Amino acid sequence: MRDIYVLAILASLYPLILASPFVGTQVYAWLGFMVPYNQLWVPLPISWVAMAAGLTILGWLISKEPKNVFKTPIIWLLVVYYIWTTFTLQFAWAPGPAWEKWTEFSKVVLMCCLTAVMLTSRNRIHLMVWTLVLAFSFYAMRGTIVTILAPGMNVVGAPETPWAGTNGVARAFLMTAPLVYYLAFHSGNKVVRWAMMLLLAFFLLALLGTNSRGGWVAGLVAGAYFIYRSKHYVRLSIGALVLGLLLLAVIPEERLVSATQRFDTIQEHETDSSAQERFRTWQFAWNVAVTNPIMGAGFEVFTLRLGRDRALAAHSNYFEVLAEHGFPGLFLYLWLVVACWFGCGRIERIGRRHFELYWARDLAIMLRVGLVGYLVGGLFINFAHNPLFYSYIALIGGTLAVTQREAVRLGVVEVKAKRSKRRGAAGHSVPAE
Repeated sequence: MRDIYVLAILASLYPLILASPFVGTQVYAWLGFMVPYNQLWVPLPISWVAMAAGLTILGWLISKEPKNVFKTPIIWLLVVYYIWTTFTLQFAWAPGPAWEKWTEFSKVVLMCCLTAVMLTSRNRIHLMVWTLVLAFSFYAMRGTIVTILAPGMNVVGAPETPWAGTNGVARAFLMTAPLVYYLAFHSGNKVVRWAMMLLLAFFLLALLGTNSRGGWVAGLVAGAYFIYRSKHYVRLSIGALVLGLLLLAVIPEERLVSATQRFDTIQEHETDSSAQERFRTWQFAWNVAVTNPIMGAGFEVFTLRLGRDRALAAHSNYFEVLAEHGFPGLFLYLWLVVACWFGCGRIERIGRRHFELYWARDLAIMLRVGLVGYLVGGLFINFAHNPLFYSYIALIGGTLAVTQREAVRLGVVEVKAKRSKRRGAAGHSVPAE
């Protein structure tokens, strides 16, 4: 019976994509993040995500949706970074796996650009936030059950995805939880607002159940930044303390003891095998980058066995990009991250100027909280090319474009007139219409 329900939902969504390509971007995101077709007892040999992407591209081409993909500098930077990764692909040490990863990354970049260009209104941005939240809510609620009722198990994500393991799903929870908080304060229904606060508690419980030390550290830093950015940080700190005590009341003692012991191992990095493996991997990445400082070694260089029993993992966003795409690739990646950060700052500054744009201000702050979790967590696990980060890029780029347009309409931003062709003529400011 469950298979019938899932198939009915999937079949009903695809006809809507051609009619509205933006719906296609959300179907694509929901399928890619939640992976609902994995819940089928009898999986079908159908590429659901590829089908959604293909229909979305076709619908976009024949629709009246905007075609100016490069409407924000962030998207320009993303394309430049993508071009560089394509260039380094030609010098990959592991050509087969590198080509496969580049193909997947190409799909992610393409859908990111299409999503950003079709985020043309507050309602669409709000819908995308809902899509991301609902996609990971399933794993947060399932993870809460595991945390409370199965203290001997770790919370995991969707199989065969970048967030399948404990570390990956912990980063996904960290980047989604701020969006849950945003919905709690920007939903018109009181029941929905309280439901979002409860869901936020589920995300925190599920994060604890991952047993991911890097996830916990990133969560603490992101939480501290969240409190710092709040106007009522004293009240929020007290609320966080009360919430923490309530969570401790429902968590089994065995889980708490396990988490405490796991966290204490951070101080024992000299003898901890996981920490030592990270140090060896980072040293390998540095050696690769020094050997090939410009080109790097291409995608999936860490899959080379190099005399080990199993493939290496990068264990860091930054060492991953450095080894695969060289110092220029790392520079472009960090530039893209910085552009996202300052893009949120630009949205926040504009959003403060008019009450109709407060939603954009609050969303920008929450996106920054998610970026803090992503960047700090990226010190310990490779998440550089994860689709969730590129969904953030689409959200930031789309929100920035909408905010700037609405600010002009509301008259809170002046638009500089084009400089006259006459020699010496100065530009001037004109009021928004």
